[in-house]
Amino acid sequence: MDTTSLATGLALVASVLCPAAAMRASPLIASALWLAGSSALLATALYFLEAPYVAVIELRGQAFRIPAGCGVSIWHRNYRQQHAVGLAHC
Repeated sequence: MDTTSLATGLALVASVLCPAAAMRASPLIASALWLAGSSALLATALYFLEAPYVAVIELRGQAFRIPAGCGVSIWHRNYRQQHAVGLAHC
């Protein structure tokens, strides 16, 4: 077994395990980072399988998902803080 096929296999296995860890992560930012890792590993595997254009498309999708996940996480934190203050005054 050569190094490329071993790296491809490990990247594919890890790209399946990262979404499982994202589902178990409690904060949204941690989930976003696990999913980003999954996308990066999948892009690496695609590159090793000689599909560099598809790998770039996968990474382009990742460039949108990380800021969106961070934005949702920040919005959620602010929403909880605003409603916690509102409940404290009742």
